[in-house]
Amino acid sequence: MDLMIVDEDEMRRKVNLDFVGFVVSGAGTFVIIFLMFWLFGYVAAKVTHNLRGKLYNHIFTMDVGWFDLPTNLPSSINTVLAEGTENINGVVRLVAGTTLQSLSALVVALASASASPGKWPSSSSAASPS
Repeated sequence: MDLMIVDEDEMRRKVNLDFVGFVVSGAGTFVIIFLMFWLFGYVAAKVTHNLRGKLYNHIFTMDVGWFDLPTNLPSSINTVLAEGTENINGVVRLVAGTTLQSLSALVVALASASASPGKWPSSSSAASPS
């Protein structure tokens, strides 16, 4: 591994190659993050929609007397359903988004390390004293 490049043309080529790599990595990260937020927004909306449907179907099967209780007024039921499903929507988005972002960062780091093995210290050279 040559850390000191004397030839200016070779230095410019290597710097330009590194620059292109950073630009491609940045563009790829932008696309991945955009798709991540869109996909998990879509998944969270579907989960919220399905949950609301199941809850409303369950409420429709309740006895008429259940709706006479002060805690089960239609306005309070709608409020609880709206708050609960929005909280689940946020949790699904946060957990799934964070997981995908961490995994994509790991994949990009491993791909970068394997694409340029001369630039990264190997475990044997890092562990052995020189």
